[in-house]
Amino acid sequence: MATDLPDVSQLLESETLPRQTVARRRMLLWMAVGVGVVMLVAAAVGSLMLSDRQQDLTESLERRLTLLASNRVEVIETRLNALAQMPSHLVASDSFRLFATEVDLIASEDPLAAQLAEMGRYMAEALSELVRQNGLVAAYMVGRDGLTLLASGAAPELTDEQRALAVPIFETSEILFSPIRQRDGELEIDIYRPVLAVQTLEPEATPPAVGVFMMTVPITGLVADFVSPRPLSEPGEATYLVLDSGAEAVAAAHEAPAELVPVDDAGMAWPLAFAERSSTVSDRPVFSVSQQVAAAGWHVVQEIDFHTATGVLERVRIVLIVVTLMAALVIAATMIAVWFNQSSHYNRALARQFRDLASRIDAQHRLLDGINGAIREYIGLKRLDGTYSYVNPAFAEAVGRPTDQIVGQTDEAVFGHGQAQTLAQTDRQAIHTGSAINAEEQLYLGGVKRFLAISKVPLMRVEGEVDGVVSVARDVTELVEERRRREAALRHTIDALIRTIELSDPYLAGHSKLVNRLSGLMARRLGLSTEETATLETAANLAQIGKLFVPREILNKPGRLNPDEIKIMEQHVEHAATVLKDIDFGLPVSETIYQMYERLDGSGYPRKLSGEQIPVTARVLGLADVYCARIRPRSYRAGLSPDEALSVIRQYTTGKFGEPLMAALDEVLHTAEGEKLVATAQV
Repeated sequence: MATDLPDVSQLLESETLPRQTVARRRMLLWMAVGVGVVMLVAAAVGSLMLSDRQQDLTESLERRLTLLASNRVEVIETRLNALAQMPSHLVASDSFRLFATEVDLIASEDPLAAQLAEMGRYMAEALSELVRQNGLVAAYMVGRDGLTLLASGAAPELTDEQRALAVPIFETSEILFSPIRQRDGELEIDIYRPVLAVQTLEPEATPPAVGVFMMTVPITGLVADFVSPRPLSEPGEATYLVLDSGAEAVAAAHEAPAELVPVDDAGMAWPLAFAERSSTVSDRPVFSVSQQVAAAGWHVVQEIDFHTATGVLERVRIVLIVVTLMAALVIAATMIAVWFNQSSHYNRALARQFRDLASRIDAQHRLLDGINGAIREYIGLKRLDGTYSYVNPAFAEAVGRPTDQIVGQTDEAVFGHGQAQTLAQTDRQAIHTGSAINAEEQLYLGGVKRFLAISKVPLMRVEGEVDGVVSVARDVTELVEERRRREAALRHTIDALIRTIELSDPYLAGHSKLVNRLSGLMARRLGLSTEETATLETAANLAQIGKLFVPREILNKPGRLNPDEIKIMEQHVEHAATVLKDIDFGLPVSETIYQMYERLDGSGYPRKLSGEQIPVTARVLGLADVYCARIRPRSYRAGLSPDEALSVIRQYTTGKFGEPLMAALDEVLHTAEGEKLVATAQV
């Protein structure tokens, strides 16, 4: 008897299909959960990263704006001080002070008596000459009752406000800057300086004020310079000079520096701490901070547009969203691939994986091409034979040629023979050392001279062999030019200090220049380094700056100084150190000046250093200074002949400078250049 049995394959199928359906549904559920978890984690991480980036950006903006405001304040105070010191040669002269003293003693009904009339005309002409030479509006001398005692030619009559500001200076004896005012479209300011009496009843007391010197200075150009954008200013940055005009605060804006723009400063606590607020001159949201100009009571406000400053955060947010979505898509695609792999044949799943891989590789290629196209650095890859195998768009744009015309070419074909030799030298260094080489080169790009900071690293194969050189260059022309402008400004500052030093003491005229040239000849004779020679050059020019603070009666005393006066005179090195301590020379200039009066035997000052404790630059400068002082006349003696000066130094300074320096000085003095230098100095 036959029995019908169910087909085995049908049984298996009937049991397997429901299980596969449940497994697929469960897998789909886990896939959805996995994608959701990935997106939540990515969103949380992105939020933390965005918060950290925002904090870093805010701190960076605060440091930058505070530094910019502080720098502007320093510049303004320096310029105001320079303006205040401009008439010093007149106001501090004995004749001007004597005239003011005598006028102050005469009855107010007759401020310029007959015996002073001639001298008054001379002083008025001196004021007019000061106005003409320095481009001032007017200059005055004001008496105790606010009356005008002297005035430059064509000077407008003083207002009641100007007189009122002058009268208190008789009591305070301090320099005063008036509020800025606008007249005929130009900005101007009054600077008040006390005119001190020639002498006092008590020798050590400060002379009282017997008059007030006042000058009206046009400052439209100065204000425009203060608030104008700098070459390295960021987009959206602005500078405002907020002035207290009495009734309201006004701002000199860089958009129109010759105009005073009203400021709504209600509720503002000056100086402003760094914060987000409305702009100084509009309702536009900005980040801003201010620093006070102590001398004039102004405030420098440095601000940057809020949307411009935080634009990078918006870009970061978009990138994070894109990355989160891409991560979720990648995870989802991977899970779907796994799901299809389990529900289809192996070959079809494998083919699908290859297509997915090719797609990702293509996306990565497009991403890399996009990055290379956005980078502004000049990137080039050279083979060992010197031909380019790749350059990025920024490189091609810089040299003014299409990419396909550069690939396969050498540096000589791209830049020319001379520049190619310079570039080849750093290529060889990178290949030979196997490490990164950094250099700053000057190249002509598109016929324009540019300065490039170039980094080169060898391109290594998997086996460890060098296959070429990767070059990354950045255009630093603006930074180099800015550095040169700073160096030029430092040189001008040094020249101005030299002139100030020589004007303070007629016997110092030409002394700094003579010491500079003599110490330079000695440095060359001693074989000093380039850095030491440069240190001597700058230090020699500024060595006497501390004497500006020594009382003139001691500095120009016709006889020898007593012990107390010597102690006061020796303090000039401390004064020099105070003046120069904040100037960044990039060389040990301040240390050289501070120690130039130290001696090998420990008998010098200010710290009684001895032997090798004293740097060679200070010893050379000290010997050159002593010799130049001997051959030039002083208020209490005549200058010595070159041989007499050398003999006196050898006789009275044994063990103080050392024989090598004395021998170098002797040799220099007996060269044609040295003899010419000394002869010129004694004319």
